[in-house]
Amino acid sequence: MKKYVFGLLLSVLFLFPLQVNAAARTYGDLLDNLEKLKQEKIDQENQVRLNESEFKKLGEEIQASEVKVAQYNLEISKKTKEIEDLEADIQKKKEETEKILVFLEVSNGEKSYLEYIFKATSFTDFIHRVAIVEEISKYNNEQVEEMNELIKKNEEAKKELAKNVELEEKERLALEEKQRKVGDRITELYSEGATIDERIDDQKAIIAYYEDKGCTERSDVLSQCSVIPPATGFIRPVGRGIITSDYGFRISPIYGWNEGHSGVDIGGVAVGSPVYPVAEGRVAFEINWNCGGRVLGIHHIVNGIRYTSMYMHLQAFNVNIGDIVTTEDVIAYSGGIYDNCSTGPHLHLTLGTDHITDPGSYRNYIFNPNDVIYFPSGWFYSRTWAS
Repeated sequence: MKKYVFGLLLSVLFLFPLQVNAAARTYGDLLDNLEKLKQEKIDQENQVRLNESEFKKLGEEIQASEVKVAQYNLEISKKTKEIEDLEADIQKKKEETEKILVFLEVSNGEKSYLEYIFKATSFTDFIHRVAIVEEISKYNNEQVEEMNELIKKNEEAKKELAKNVELEEKERLALEEKQRKVGDRITELYSEGATIDERIDDQKAIIAYYEDKGCTERSDVLSQCSVIPPATGFIRPVGRGIITSDYGFRISPIYGWNEGHSGVDIGGVAVGSPVYPVAEGRVAFEINWNCGGRVLGIHHIVNGIRYTSMYMHLQAFNVNIGDIVTTEDVIAYSGGIYDNCSTGPHLHLTLGTDHITDPGSYRNYIFNPNDVIYFPSGWFYSRTWAS
């Protein structure tokens, strides 16, 4: 159920991405994006501290609950022992009464209480004998009744204690479930923190690149610091392959839940196969992700419109950030890293609108590569196709 809900959430985010970072156009935009990422990191660390504090508090409450249960069980054991002792005393009292009456019979040479009573020599003696028997029986019966009353009270106390144990154990189980969820959230936050760290490093690398190109003032326009050659269309990134997973909704081959696939997977691409740009452009970023492996990004201007292409699951890069590339340049080699989101060698191609400068936000700009590049339903054996 949890996988289904998480997959559904991914699908919703895929259809309606949150516009958290606009594509940077000036050097100042890059700096602002970096500050936003740093603030995300601070917020994430604060959330970790809050959740860890709650996790510790819940642990203390669980421990206190366990102590209560132990105390209740100890009280139940005490009450049980008291009941056993009282029952033993009752039995002794009955035996004691029996012995006294037997003693009276024997001492008077009689065979029964009635015989003892009715052999009185006078009315006064009769009353005396009756009184003796009644007094002995009454005294012992009263004691037995008192002990039976104590047993009854102890039984009621045991039931109440057992009820308290049941309620406390339910409360403890609820606390343990809550603590487990908080623990899961802490794990997620640590994972998010690692992702934010990657994005911060990527953003710093991009800023360093543009600084090297001469962008130093906040108002400096990035496109003026480094020129991108214009292009008139797109082309396939490899000379041979087959689409094994389209853009859009799919069942994750890794996790088995619904997800939004951000591009197209091209299978039949052997390890070490050359990868080419889908259009002329400039290398914008080279990064390493747990989900995506080695990732290369290129900025393009096609028919006057700004685009970004991303190539994932690469074996190695063959260009550097800032290089101007043509469609005939080998930019990378495919199929070398089996990362957390890959089941085998293939090339993943993502296309996005605008010039993406924060790779971590790329899903905000993606569109279906099939809209601008023709991929047949079966195998293809060339990078171009008939119009």
